[in-house]
Amino acid sequence: MKGSRFLALIDSLQSRNRGLGIALVVLAGLNIANLVALFAAQAHVQTVVVPIGGEGMQIGNGKADARYIRRTARYIINQLGTYSAATAKDQYHELLQMFAPSQITAAGVYFDKLVADIERYPSISSIVEWAGQNPLKYTSDMIQVVGVKERLVNGEVTDRKGVHYCIRYHIEDARFYIDNVQEKEDAGTDLCFIDKPAAPGQDAAAAAAAGGK
Repeated sequence: MKGSRFLALIDSLQSRNRGLGIALVVLAGLNIANLVALFAAQAHVQTVVVPIGGEGMQIGNGKADARYIRRTARYIINQLGTYSAATAKDQYHELLQMFAPSQITAAGVYFDKLVADIERYPSISSIVEWAGQNPLKYTSDMIQVVGVKERLVNGEVTDRKGVHYCIRYHIEDARFYIDNVQEKEDAGTDLCFIDKPAAPGQDAAAAAAAGGK
């Protein structure tokens, strides 16, 4: 009798262990399914940005909507091309925060040189305005802005020229990063989509420096 009870007890424990094992497998499966769903959801997250007095803009999943691209392009061009000796340093240091981490050092060196050059000529300032019927064009990694750049000396316009600003960028984790900015003064159409981009950071400041001389 004791042997039978012992065997029955063993069978009962084994049954419970099998049931517990099945429950653990089911829970592990549910956890894995939840993790997969979470990662899939994060891959399609869109951040909605609502500026004061404006409509919502979306960025995420490696792309941004047209409103976000336009606002960002306008900010970059204003920071880069519209300045005076009194404002250039703060503007370029602020713009530097938008560069990709791998480009910040190189861009910072050129911006510092540019600021030093601008501050040597305190009477000179620069203004950039968008121009043309379709001044903004963009792809998944390039923004082109067509504009007119004016150089002023003591408030008087002394030079006026057409320019193309080529902004190479990427979006990572719902954040916009500048990889390179280049200014082109040659006459033509869609200059940003013809040539290969310049070395990261270098032409961003070097091209803008022409406005400070």
